[in-house]
Amino acid sequence: MKVRIFAIILVVLAGLGVFLAVIKVNDDKQDQFDSYIELARKNAEKNIPYNSVNYYERAFDIKCEDENVYLEYIKQCEILGGDFYYDAIHDYAVRFPESPNQYESLCKFYYDGQDYKSVFKVALEAKDKGIATDAVREMFVDSRYKYKYIKGGLSDATPFLGKYARVKRDEFYGFIEDSGAFLIFPKYEEAGFFAGDSTAVKDQGEWMMINELGYKVAVCSQEPESLSYISNGLVPVEVGEKYGYMDTALVIPEKLEYDYASNFRGSIAAVKKGEKWALINTAFEQITDYKFDDIYIDEFNTCISNGVVIAKENGKYGLYDATGASLSEARFDEIYPFVSEEYAAVRVGDLWGFIDKTGQVVIKPQYEAAKSFCVGLAPVKVGDYWGYINTDGKVCIDCTFEDCIPFSENGVTAVKEKDSWSYIKLLLYEN
Repeated sequence: MKVRIFAIILVVLAGLGVFLAVIKVNDDKQDQFDSYIELARKNAEKNIPYNSVNYYERAFDIKCEDENVYLEYIKQCEILGGDFYYDAIHDYAVRFPESPNQYESLCKFYYDGQDYKSVFKVALEAKDKGIATDAVREMFVDSRYKYKYIKGGLSDATPFLGKYARVKRDEFYGFIEDSGAFLIFPKYEEAGFFAGDSTAVKDQGEWMMINELGYKVAVCSQEPESLSYISNGLVPVEVGEKYGYMDTALVIPEKLEYDYASNFRGSIAAVKKGEKWALINTAFEQITDYKFDDIYIDEFNTCISNGVVIAKENGKYGLYDATGASLSEARFDEIYPFVSEEYAAVRVGDLWGFIDKTGQVVIKPQYEAAKSFCVGLAPVKVGDYWGYINTDGKVCIDCTFEDCIPFSENGVTAVKEKDSWSYIKLLLYEN
C-alpha cells in the first residue's frame, strides 16, 4: 500500500514538473518573442527596415497572434518592396483570413500594381464574407474604369465584331486586334467587317474577299458598286443602286430586287422596297410585311442585336423581336440598338436617356446625346464633350472626348480627341 502511495506521489510530482517546465518554456518563448519585437521596433525607428523585418520574422516563428504587430511588419516590408512586400501581404491573408484589414491591404497591393483583375477578385471575396471596408469598395469601383490607350492616330474607328475591328488611317482601311496590333495594315479603299474568317475589301478599284492573312480568296462574277462581308453563308451586294444576296461562290444574281439589303445576323436581315422595310429569313422569305417606315441598321450592317429589332411605325421607333412582333408599347423618337444585354439609349424630344428590353425607362432623358451600354458603361454627351456613365447614371470616364462609341464585349472602345480616333482598353480586360 505504501509503495502504491509512493508511486502516485512520484507521478504527481513528475506531472507537476512537466507543467512547470512547460510554463518556463512558454515564459522563455514569450521573453524571446518580446525581445525580437523590441529589436524590430528599434530598427524601424532607426530606419533600418531590413533588420527590422528580420527580427519581426524571428518573432513570428514563435507566434503571430496580434494583427497590429503584423501590420507593423508589413509597413517595414513595404519600405523594402519587391518580394518582401509581396510575401508579407500574401502571408497576411493566410495568418488572418477573416480580417477586413488583410483584404484591404491585399486590394491596395494589387491596385498600386495596376493588377485590377486581382483587385476585383479580392474585393468580391471580401464582399461575399461581408467584411469589405469602404477603401475596398472604393478600389473595386475605381478599378472598373481604369483604361489604357492601345492604338491612336486613326481617321475613323468602329466597334469590334468578334476578334477584329475595322479602322481607317488617312484614306485607307485596315483591321486591328483587341491588343491594338494591326491584323492588316490600312491599305484598302473600302472594307467590310470580319464576321468569321473573311471580309470584303476594295483594292485598286476591285472588290474581293480576303482572309485574315489578307490574301484574296474570292472575287465576284462581275464588279459591284459595293460589297459586304459573308454572314450565315450570304453576302449583300449592290449593283446599279439595287441590292440582292450572293452565296459564298459570289455569283451576282440576275435580278436584284431590293432598294437596300442588310447583312444577316443569325437568320434575320432587313430589306427595303420603295419607302418600306421588311424582315426576311435566309430563304429570302418575308418574316413581316413591308410595313416599317425604317429599320435601324447598326455599324455592322445588321438589323437585330441581342434579339431586338429597332423599327419605326407611325413616326415613332419601337422594340420588336425576330418575328417582327412588338416587344413593348413604348415608342420613342430614336433608339440606339442594344449593344449588349444591358440598356439601350433612346431619344425623347431633344434629350437622351436609357431603357431596358421591356421599353421601361431606367435612366430618364437628360443627355444631349447618348449611345447604348456594354460592359456596364455607355457614352453620353454633356455640353460639347463625350464620356461614359455607369448604370447608376454616374460619370465614370470623364466627358473630355470629341466623340466616342460604345464599348465592345472585350472591354475595348474608340474615342476621338483632336480630330483623331484612338482605341482604349479597360485594364480589367488585360490578358
